[in-house]
This record gives sequence, C-alpha cells and structure tokens, in this order.
Amino acid sequence: MALADIDHDGLLEIVTSNQTTVPSRPYAIAVNKNLGNRTFTKPYTALTFSMISDFAIGDLNNDQIPDLIITRPPGMIEISLGTGEFFANSLELEVGGGLQHVKLADVNGDGKLDAIVADCDSQSVGILLGQGDGTFGSLTRTLEAGCGAIAVDDLDRDGHPDIVATNEQGHRQIAAR
Repeated sequence: MALADIDHDGLLEIVTSNQTTVPSRPYAIAVNKNLGNRTFTKPYTALTFSMISDFAIGDLNNDQIPDLIITRPPGMIEISLGTGEFFANSLELEVGGGLQHVKLADVNGDGKLDAIVADCDSQSVGILLGQGDGTFGSLTRTLEAGCGAIAVDDLDRDGHPDIVATNEQGHRQIAAR
C-alpha cells in the first residue's frame, strides 16, 4: 500500500495492489480517490498486470506527478508514468533475478529517484540508478542480504539514505550507505 497525490489535487489517494477477476491479468493497482473530509471513493483499477511482487510510487521523471514502479517475476520491473489523473501504459524492463521488493530513494544524491530492489535469486539487494526521465541504469548489487523486507531512510542523520534489509526469516539485518 502507498499514499500519493495521484490526481494532483493536493489530497493523498490510497494505492493498493489487488487481485482481479481477469484471468490474463489477475493483479491490479487500485486507487481510492480522496474526497477530503476523511472519505475515499471505492477503489478503481488504474492498471492490471500478470503478476505484482511489490510496488512503489515516486516522481521518476521530475514532472511533479507521481509515477509507479512494480517488480514482478521473472526479474522484471514495470514503470508507469503518472498523467495527473491515472498512470500511463507501462514500460517493461528486464533486470534479471528474482526481484521481490522495491523502494524509491535518491541514494547517490543527484536529485533523481533510484530503485532499491531485493533479489531472491542472488539473495542480495541492488540499486537501479534513476536517469530522471522515468528510466533506470543497470542493476548494481550492493548488499548480500537475502530477499526479505527492505527499508530506506537516513538512519544516522548524515543527510544520505541508508538501506536496511532482512533475509526471509528476518534473522539478519544489514544497514549500509
């Protein structure tokens, strides 16, 4: 689940991944539009996919409109640029591996969002450097951490995002900058 101002009206919408009844594309990104006063519409389907492992929302092309990135097997990411009302059709990129989780943060300080992904095949966390136009560079592996949960924040207050990852059992935690 994520919160983002999808329709650019100053109110945060609720964005979730759900299952659909369409056999060829059984997974969907659904949006509950914020009506203000703590009420939301019923969810509407913004996009459908054959599979969704995880998703994140952020401005990937620096146009001040939220964009969507999803991970799905086998080693694919899909990028859907925001239109100010919905998400546009997806751009599919084969990254390889068994991508599971995805987070967005500017890890190299260039002002462009980068994708941090957990790869179950290599039991590692990798970074795809954002190009600022909705595309990404090649995957660079950064942590041997398994493919459990990942989080990104500035843990040591040095102004740079830190990556925290766990393996599937949650036993091992690794933080790196």
